Amino acid sequence: MSKDVSSLKKAYCPYCRSENELDHIFSVNPDADVCYCPNCMRELKPKNAIDDYNYFISLKLGTADRLLYRDTKFYDAYCEYGHVLEIDSTVTRTRFGRILALTYMSKLRKTNFAQASLLLETDAEQHFRKMKDQNHYVKFLTKMNNALDEYYTRLNKKITFKERYLGEEFVDLYFTRLYEIVKAKKVILNEFNKSYTKTEDEKTNRLIKELDKDILSLEKMMKATLVSVDGSQYKVQTIVNNKHILIEKLFDQLPALNHYPKRKLEDSDKKGRIMKDLVYPDNSHIIALIRGSLPLFIFFFLSSAASIVYHFITKSRLKILLIVGGGALLLAGIITLILYIVWKSQLSKRRHLID
Repeated sequence: MSKDVSSLKKAYCPYCRSENELDHIFSVNPDADVCYCPNCMRELKPKNAIDDYNYFISLKLGTADRLLYRDTKFYDAYCEYGHVLEIDSTVTRTRFGRILALTYMSKLRKTNFAQASLLLETDAEQHFRKMKDQNHYVKFLTKMNNALDEYYTRLNKKITFKERYLGEEFVDLYFTRLYEIVKAKKVILNEFNKSYTKTEDEKTNRLIKELDKDILSLEKMMKATLVSVDGSQYKVQTIVNNKHILIEKLFDQLPALNHYPKRKLEDSDKKGRIMKDLVYPDNSHIIALIRGSLPLFIFFFLSSAASIVYHFITKSRLKILLIVGGGALLLAGIITLILYIVWKSQLSKRRHLID
């Protein structure tokens, strides 16, 4: 009698030589004594093949998580989560990571908040609200909200100088991004309200209240009057098609700042440098420094030890030179080790922020 398809489990063959990972994966009856890989016809034990599959998925997820949380290679992380999702659509953690990576792919000139919110609503309806352990969903929604908060904070620092905006185009950009963030936060709040009731744990209720309060505060900012570095004042005139922000310049003029950095969003006749598109941090330089600093420490330490040992063995006349050289190498090694610890700490703080 054939086994019900729904009770079959995915397995992985580690012996296949195919470069296509999907060729290694097949379905097995977990109650059978043996199974055969349909690609290489290798005889396997179902339990071992199933364990190999789970290990394979955990490795793929580990790679995706490292790209997102440590390396900040958000596009690569998004692609890796998508690849895992193609292999196994039942892993909810993959869907969480894909939405977060899409959110963090947002730049100064273009964000992905609308796409991430739409993906959240779709996956929530089909998967997230049906989870048995809703604590994982709470953590994910909190991470997504933190990503929006971080973008808002970094954007404000990037386009302002002494609490004034760097020009009319930056005022327009601020209101546009603020409106997108408010809409994304409302989606998150809606998910909290649909997934939880007021009888849930106190921590979740507090998160919902704080998010609701935060949205109200940001909506007030949409009505605020902003001042640019040249003293011009602006406010939102209207919102077209629930998407496009139109601002108006007020007649009242404040004194301009004497000195301020000249920046522009696009290549134009205006004076000033084009502002970089990056908002979220890029850890690639820290990763490179960490990978290079530890080998350098080992090299300096061994070199200093070798020079000192050489002096005592040979009783060389270059005593002072060897000792000074060894001490300098040892000092360089200690400094390199300290820098390694500092850079590692910075990376750890970044990871804890979004992990």
